[in-house]
Amino acid sequence: MRIFRNELDVISSDKKTLAIFLLGPIIVMVAFGGATIQTEELITINVAIVDEDHSPLSNSLVAKFEQSEYMMVKYKTDRATAEQLFREGEIDGIVVIQRGFDSKVRTFYLYGSESEKARLDLIVDNSYFIAPVAVPLALQPVMIDFYLKDVPKILNLPTGEISPEMIKQLVTRLEVVYINVDLAYGDDISFFSIIFPLMTPIVLFVFGIFMCGLSIVGERIRGTLPRLLKTPIRRSEIVLGKLLVYLIIALWDSGIVILLATLIFRLPVKGGALPLFATLYLTTFTGCTWGMFYSTFAKSERQVSDLQTYTMVLVMVLGGVIFPVSVMPDIVQSLAKVLPISHSLNAIRAVTIKGLGPEIYAGDLGYMLLFGLIMLGLALVSFRLIKD
Repeated sequence: MRIFRNELDVISSDKKTLAIFLLGPIIVMVAFGGATIQTEELITINVAIVDEDHSPLSNSLVAKFEQSEYMMVKYKTDRATAEQLFREGEIDGIVVIQRGFDSKVRTFYLYGSESEKARLDLIVDNSYFIAPVAVPLALQPVMIDFYLKDVPKILNLPTGEISPEMIKQLVTRLEVVYINVDLAYGDDISFFSIIFPLMTPIVLFVFGIFMCGLSIVGERIRGTLPRLLKTPIRRSEIVLGKLLVYLIIALWDSGIVILLATLIFRLPVKGGALPLFATLYLTTFTGCTWGMFYSTFAKSERQVSDLQTYTMVLVMVLGGVIFPVSVMPDIVQSLAKVLPISHSLNAIRAVTIKGLGPEIYAGDLGYMLLFGLIMLGLALVSFRLIKD
């Protein structure tokens, strides 16, 4: 009983440790629940609709897309604009309703002609594992409903004129409209290429946090911090000097990751090795500065360890690694975009698989740099508040 009381006194007397113990699980569970609150919509995808026919049938189909539970129409625009939004990662797919859609569907229904089917072009972002499966899957219920309800209604066909054979064909074969699926970045993308942008940011970010997490608090544990603070060295120099060591190590980490990924695992780097190196280094940089803040803020190794664990879970849940950011509620998406992991993931995908230019991912790199500098500023302020 004496040990119990002693440990309880230790914990209750340290407000930071107590706050971590009590608030940590709450924050993680709120983030987890927020990211998965729309579990029934896990295959929801963001698309742009390009209607090149502008007919009653095409308008009806667009309306079906907008009513779909699994497909969010973010834009109705022309093809060039849709492709630009696609390159920028704003949408997961493009649905193009080709010219002549109305007349060809009417020909099929009224005359049973299959010589030239109406056509939809479906462009899918296959650089992210969920899209190649989710986009066609989300399209299927929309098309079935469109075939069986909207088309007969617009054509003023009595229900009795739709034969069981036609219904069977529509539902099982879906051949009224030819759907051309175009995997945007090729159909030979390896599984490693898809997983690399998801896992690498987490590994480097967490490694940075763990590297720097004990740099300052370690001095406190060893009892050398009071002597260090009494030296003529400025406090900012102490923080920056310690951080510099780990940033040099981060150069090695980023470089070795690229070498192993490209030489051994054949990762395609279509956008160039230098932008990929910059992305990986900035990812580690944000982890290091975040870890340095924890090291100046915490009073014990246990506090740092708990903060690191909760942060790791938080960034994995909200960073787009476990759950796609696009399926989260809007408020959770806003929080997810604050984390540097989501920006690192976007930039790595743009450089490796998509081979896009710097104008697409420069904003992500700039944000990671800014985020790291803000965390460094917080670390400097926190260290300045430590009493001698």
